[in-house]
Amino acid sequence: MKISFLYGANLSTLFRLLWRQKFRVNIKSIPSITLHFIFAIFNSILSIPERFQNPVKDPENPVFILGHWRNGTTHLHNLMTIDGAYTAPRTFQSAFPRIMYAEKTLTPLLDRFSPGKRLMDSMEMLMASVQEEEIGMAAMGKPSSYLAVHFPRDHARYRTFVSFRESSKKDLEEWKKAHRQFVRKVVHHNGSSQPLVLKSPANTSRVALLLEMYPDARFIHIHRNPYEVIRSTIHLYDSWFLMANFQPLDDLKARRDEIVMDTYEDMHRIWLEEKSLIPEDRLMVIGFEEIKRKPIEVMIRVYDFLGDAELDKEALQAYLDSVNSYRQNRYDPLSAELIQEINRRFAFVFEEFGYEMRSL
Repeated sequence: MKISFLYGANLSTLFRLLWRQKFRVNIKSIPSITLHFIFAIFNSILSIPERFQNPVKDPENPVFILGHWRNGTTHLHNLMTIDGAYTAPRTFQSAFPRIMYAEKTLTPLLDRFSPGKRLMDSMEMLMASVQEEEIGMAAMGKPSSYLAVHFPRDHARYRTFVSFRESSKKDLEEWKKAHRQFVRKVVHHNGSSQPLVLKSPANTSRVALLLEMYPDARFIHIHRNPYEVIRSTIHLYDSWFLMANFQPLDDLKARRDEIVMDTYEDMHRIWLEEKSLIPEDRLMVIGFEEIKRKPIEVMIRVYDFLGDAELDKEALQAYLDSVNSYRQNRYDPLSAELIQEINRRFAFVFEEFGYEMRSL
């Protein structure tokens, strides 16, 4: 069974998404679509109790982890939630956002049938693992760039949902409403005693929106060497291509590198434009390389900056020991042409974060 962002969709969501595509799907995807409809039937039935719930409590002083895909946002998310000082959406909650109440009952069953690791880097991913809320947006069929994985013919439209700068007002308002709804449900189910930490790379392009929605939000931005990020993001796209898709991927595959480069540039230009909107005492910028070298020292600084709790160094060390055997993926070297393109287009990123450009 292939991984999908839509196993948590209900019948109306799945039908609506297919209707928008005028049911133009790949014949080979019919078995997968059938499986999705089976999941959708169960989700629709199980979601009935939650239809009578309307959580209204917003998170207080939420923390948003920002940074491009493959910058190390997941690693930082894990480090911040390992000692219980902060809470975050869990994989079950993001994958099945309409039936969060069933988490304890269904988590053991789903863990038995899930791969247990992420496709792109083999990091552990269980139903109880912390997860990004963007997956919840996709599972609810709301505006999300992740839906391009399933409907690649509409990729251009879905890509506008990274920043929403070129999307319609209707799509933007739909996302804002869905995001608030999702976050409030997480607060309702996880409790409000601990600050909420949210992590979705696309949020790096949405600082102005997030400040409008969550005026007391705090931000931690993590950066990484552009060469490493581009190389790893290309592999990420190849992993996404292995997920359940309902339309031919030929065009998306042919334009992979172009899309990776354009998204990277757009995200960083928007970030540099909007970061000044964040008050200085609510923004911290750190490097992935520093976390990798001195994780405990960096996390002490993060906790001191946020001021919510004192870091449990023993719990953090125990977690670091448990993942000590993990090895990052090894990729083929970047071509000279791609290095030249990275140098040409992303000189402003190298300058901003102090990375050295390679000479050819």
